[in-house]
Amino acid sequence: MPPREEFPTKGLEGAPSNDIGWHFGTPVPNAKGNIVCKLCGKVVKGGITRFKEHIAHKTGNVAPCPNVTGVIRESMMNVLKENNTKKIDKKRRKDDFLSQLREEEDEHEEFIDEISAIRQATRESIQSQHECHRREEFRRSTGGWDNIYEKGRSSQGSSIPTESEFTLRGTIPELVRSKSSKQLKVSDSFLKSFRKKIGEAVSKFLIYERLPFQLASSLWLYNLIQVSTEVGQGVKLPTPYEVLDVYLESEYQRVHNWVNGLKTHWKELGATLMCDGWTNSLNQMHIINFLVYCSKGTIFWKSVDVSSVRSRDAEFYYSLLDSVVEEIGENYIVQIVTDNEAAMKAAGKKLMLKREHLYWTSCAAHCLDLCLEDIGKRPSVAKVLDEAKKVTCFIYNHTWTVDLMKKHTQGKQILRPALTRFATHFIQLEEITRQNQGLREMFSSKEYKESKWGQQKSGPAYEAKKIILGKDFWKKSNDLIKVYEPLVKVLRLVDNDEKPTMGFIYEAVDRAKRAIQQDCRYFTEYEKIIDKRCNFMHSDLHSAGYFLNPQFQFGVEHSHNVLIETLEGTRSVIERLEPSLDTQVRMVNQLLLFRDKHETFGTPQAQRAWKQMNPAEWWIIYGTCVPELQKLAIKVLSQTTSASNCERN
Repeated sequence: MPPREEFPTKGLEGAPSNDIGWHFGTPVPNAKGNIVCKLCGKVVKGGITRFKEHIAHKTGNVAPCPNVTGVIRESMMNVLKENNTKKIDKKRRKDDFLSQLREEEDEHEEFIDEISAIRQATRESIQSQHECHRREEFRRSTGGWDNIYEKGRSSQGSSIPTESEFTLRGTIPELVRSKSSKQLKVSDSFLKSFRKKIGEAVSKFLIYERLPFQLASSLWLYNLIQVSTEVGQGVKLPTPYEVLDVYLESEYQRVHNWVNGLKTHWKELGATLMCDGWTNSLNQMHIINFLVYCSKGTIFWKSVDVSSVRSRDAEFYYSLLDSVVEEIGENYIVQIVTDNEAAMKAAGKKLMLKREHLYWTSCAAHCLDLCLEDIGKRPSVAKVLDEAKKVTCFIYNHTWTVDLMKKHTQGKQILRPALTRFATHFIQLEEITRQNQGLREMFSSKEYKESKWGQQKSGPAYEAKKIILGKDFWKKSNDLIKVYEPLVKVLRLVDNDEKPTMGFIYEAVDRAKRAIQQDCRYFTEYEKIIDKRCNFMHSDLHSAGYFLNPQFQFGVEHSHNVLIETLEGTRSVIERLEPSLDTQVRMVNQLLLFRDKHETFGTPQAQRAWKQMNPAEWWIIYGTCVPELQKLAIKVLSQTTSASNCERN
């Protein structure tokens, strides 16, 4: 039999697979299973196997090809025999498997029902897999694969995430996927009893190794099981030595290659260097983390142990930041985001004097958290928060009161975590206010009055009852919620590593201030606090992000002050990020084209698209008439506004 290399099929135009038969035939468009013979021109129906019988002159099912040579005919006949042998062996293995499974079943009827149900579930699973594959291919062909705003694909779900969905809380999909992992066919799928065995094995592994149960949904574990089913029995697990000295090194190289691939996006999209420090309470070790953010993904760059540094002043931080910028490359970095420590701020300002083409900005999440802290320090606010804390502590210190509360609040809780420590106090107050009626019913109920707590005339129980049944607490709580709720919404926006927020921070802060001013009777009491923190947080990049965002440029009416401030901020960003004076002048002129909807900006498609696309991608497609301004807009709108990733890391 001639070697198969004589009939190469890989790379043939129109070939659906690498089957040897496609060397001699071409699929008929829009006619599934029909193949045109390249040798005689005959259309053969029935798929690739029937077509190979046509080439091999196998009688009984299809007419033989009159133009095929004897060598090719003999070779194809051997291929058919080989395939038939594989099918027989496969059927024999399937029969042996089912026979063994029948021996394990106690009742024949239950076994038949089980087989039927699993086959149906497997068919649905394969159909879902094929549908997912078709959607992925469609996204790739239309350019929607890298759309980070696309909904419905979560890294925590059952589907394997894409590179565009990678966050610090997720995984690296290219490293999770096994090269050989694929959907098993119906005949080879695990049946219900095998799934139970896998469930028991995985559960025992997690339980007895004292691992978090969330690992049961880990993509790494899924990949491990997939590979195990492919290699079969008899393969030994790696030793600790192999993991440490063999596989760790290869995995490091894979991660290194992935990071290098991500760096290719920095030049076009720009990058944000994020910096934040923390102290280990056990050994008082102080660590400073550096991460590099890009809209395509965030990577951990390095950690620096500064425990031995006695004076962490502005000069120290300046030298440290400057050295990291030098390592990464100044031409990639658009901004550096740090916390609001005075020494860090001074270091950032000094670095801007040396590095004339990047910005230092304060962490928006940190600023908003400090704003909530400042509001919480006001005596009138502190009293309300303290009263809410007393109610929560009393209820959650006793199992009986927690059960009674759930009875009157339809199972709702009044205590839940929030984004930051200070936001937690206000979230707690909001939850208490939402359960106003239920808490009143609880403390007024006969069941509570007859309890030992309901009969007390002093202490935590008496104070909690007095607070809930009074009127002053609820009135002040409602007023306070109108102040903090808009700020927490902005905090939720910036405390997000899944999409760039530079184009939205300016409008979000402005909207929050206007909401507080309209709804709160005591806005003047908080105005100075909010303005102080927001002015500290504000950057020209925020103004440029607002002005260059088509959702706000074309979708809202600007006040005169907002228009002037954002236009001036955009001009300053152009001046700082673009070294050429001539190019700066062209970019300022191009701002007018963008503002007035001229050329590609004014097309019906462009004006419809800004409502449905993220701003940076909109500029990539519709900003081609202003190439210089397009480049800057993409970089600005692709940045984040906080260093929350460092804290998570």
